[in-house]
Amino acid sequence: RDVALLGLSECGNNHDMVSILTWADDPSPRVRAACIEALSKMDPNGINERCLMALSDPSSRVFRVATHVLRRA
Repeated sequence: RDVALLGLSECGNNHDMVSILTWADDPSPRVRAACIEALSKMDPNGINERCLMALSDPSSRVFRVATHVLRRA
């Protein structure tokens, strides 16, 4: 699922962002992190709020991805 989200971010459109967002609360930290990364590629200016929310995620993987995305912004 995580690879599919990242692939969708490479070739998807704005409509696909809605599909990606449905994975934001997935039980898997890998999928949640991929969701943040994918959204940051599709909408770099609109990801900050999602990243700020992810800073409180219990997974260190999700936290790392969110901080990385915020640094790039």
